[in-house]
Amino acid sequence: MRKGFFRDTDGQMMMMLAFYAAVLILFAGISLDMGLIYMTKARLGNAVDSAVLTAAKNYSQGTTTAQGLGQDMFYANFGTACGASGVTCTWSWCPGGALCSGTAVSAQLYATTPFDTHFLGYLPELRLWHLGDTAQATQSTLVMTIVLDRSGSMSSDGGGTALQAAVPLFVADWPQNVDYLAMISFASHSTINVPITTTFKTAIDNAVSAMSFTGATFGGGAGSGSVYSPANGPPLNMADTQNTNGVALLPKNQPYTKVIVYFTDGLMNTLQDQFTCNGVANTLLNYGGSDPDSPGEGSPYKPEAVYSLNPTAELTTYYCYDPTSDPDHGNYTNCQTTYLPMYNNNSYKCTYGGAQLTFPSEEHPPTQAVNRWNVSNEAKYRAKYTANNIRAENPGTYIYTIGLGTSVSGDACTEAFLATLANDPSAASYTGGSNCDSGAGVYNSAQPAGLFLVVPDCPSTACTAELEQAFNIIEAKIALRLSQ
Repeated sequence: MRKGFFRDTDGQMMMMLAFYAAVLILFAGISLDMGLIYMTKARLGNAVDSAVLTAAKNYSQGTTTAQGLGQDMFYANFGTACGASGVTCTWSWCPGGALCSGTAVSAQLYATTPFDTHFLGYLPELRLWHLGDTAQATQSTLVMTIVLDRSGSMSSDGGGTALQAAVPLFVADWPQNVDYLAMISFASHSTINVPITTTFKTAIDNAVSAMSFTGATFGGGAGSGSVYSPANGPPLNMADTQNTNGVALLPKNQPYTKVIVYFTDGLMNTLQDQFTCNGVANTLLNYGGSDPDSPGEGSPYKPEAVYSLNPTAELTTYYCYDPTSDPDHGNYTNCQTTYLPMYNNNSYKCTYGGAQLTFPSEEHPPTQAVNRWNVSNEAKYRAKYTANNIRAENPGTYIYTIGLGTSVSGDACTEAFLATLANDPSAASYTGGSNCDSGAGVYNSAQPAGLFLVVPDCPSTACTAELEQAFNIIEAKIALRLSQ
């Protein structure tokens, strides 16, 4: 009987099991190390990204402050501060550093951190890893026009004092030789106080300081009509032109953000159109000049219901009427000898062939009777039409509006209008009043969203502080837009 030979393989199996177990443990360890490396690298990347965004957004505070805020954000996201535990942070800036020589604001951060492995550490050359990441945030160049109300009511409600204190602080936070700013003001007529420029601080400060507050409120837009005066036309159109001029000065392909900041203490009450006056065609007139108290205020046959206003100068209001029927108002001599009236019942007429009792209306075409109510609502309609077109440009303009005093905060119609003008996302919450011609506020989600702010406590000791806070909120919003 043959006998077989049998080998004892238990020892071999144990050796193979031990070998494969060691290999599995090694690979598991390597996987763990690599997973930790990946997680650390991801945290480092997030920290670097958030740091440069924060730094670029705060560039206007100076690169030292902006860099410090960026490093605070790095620590908040990574858990280890720059300069601690071997972490290095190397910053580059434009302008102000070696990163580039253009005018766009850019912050770049290169950060490294050591990582001590566990299982890979058994191989000396793989024990210590140096992980690095870099990110750059390019802030859009700001192209902004500030549009300021300097009408007569700004003296009585404290708005003038508050504005002259708040605007220089707002302007000071934007870097010269980087951003582009302009300033336009309006009362009975409008003025380009500071054309778009990168050296704007002193110019705007001086212009605001020199403002005198008198006259009506010609603060709107041209609507679908023409801009008849590039120097004294509707302020919203002129602001858009200034921003367009600023964009034309930018280097090719430089990112930019267009902004209009619009400030007023009340209702628009003035229009600008061309008329045939006393046989002279294309006579440019501003007309209106007084707020309505109720619908239809001022019969078109009562010429003192609106004023004829010089479209290029303040303190020139022409009261025109028939002195035989209304001898107690106005300055008939001015109507006869100084300026052509908007209309009157005598022989001095702004006319197409008869007394000028109507004006060309876009809201209710073709014409409406000349009275305060119709003029004011037409001014709002044209302003909203203009703002809508400005926002619809490519790229669109962000519009921020500030309404000061009880003439705004106590008037639901004006609040709804200014919220619509800004395209504030909460515009629909401003419902307007029962006599509000324009109805509730409207928000268009397809266009750039702005912001409407109310400064209610004017006149009071809180007026200036509240206005400064409103400008600070707008500044933060604009800075966020620039860094997106």
